[in-house]
Amino acid sequence: MKNILLALCFTAASAFAQLGGSRQLIISVAPSWNSPHGTMMLCEQKQGKWEFVGSAWDVMYGDSGLAWGIGLHPNPIGSRIKQEGDRCAPAGVFELGEFLGYAAAAPAGVSYPYTQSTSSVRWIDDPQSAHYNKMVDEKMTPRVVSGKAQWNSAEKMKINAPDYKYVIFVKHNAAGIPGKGSAIFLHLNSVKKTPTAGCTAMDEEPMLRLLHWIDAKKQPLLVQMPRSEYTEVQKQWGLPVLPAHE
Repeated sequence: MKNILLALCFTAASAFAQLGGSRQLIISVAPSWNSPHGTMMLCEQKQGKWEFVGSAWDVMYGDSGLAWGIGLHPNPIGSRIKQEGDRCAPAGVFELGEFLGYAAAAPAGVSYPYTQSTSSVRWIDDPQSAHYNKMVDEKMTPRVVSGKAQWNSAEKMKINAPDYKYVIFVKHNAAGIPGKGSAIFLHLNSVKKTPTAGCTAMDEEPMLRLLHWIDAKKQPLLVQMPRSEYTEVQKQWGLPVLPAHE
């Protein structure tokens, strides 16, 4: 039944340009929906063919595994869809957004557009806020206006831990649909093998490799899902065939 539902949903996707003009894919695959860990690899289009670049590395997902997110992809009927607070990382195909970090400038050799995080930068995770799933700087967008709070909860983007030393926003629910999930990032995992609340985390060395590799002009995308689902949609979505052992 699962395969039938996937086929019904994804048949319409054959004419849907999930990958658009992307020439760079960050591919992240998990063993199963409930797995809090997986593997990430880089893939680039060269002369019309996808080629994997370098070696793969381990990543950690939400401690509840993965759920279909809101990105460039369609979602299967009846599948688990990501919600605010479900502690699932989003599965699907996603554009990348803001790149933030603690330092005044991006690491040497990184060309992806960069913004420094300061003590006043927040990512709003309050579904009732007009700023839901948006980055704000409290110096320019005060939390309280005319005595009314503009949000009641938010992620601090500069914290007393190295996890957010480098952060790339994953454009899950970029439109900010209330309750559908917010503040999803690629970031560092300061405590190895520790699941996240819904982001995808990794060690610093592979993060730096990723940052030096991505090129905004090549429209990089994150493709993230369990291996079984990836195999199901690989041909229809024009995805590269996964290595036998990533």
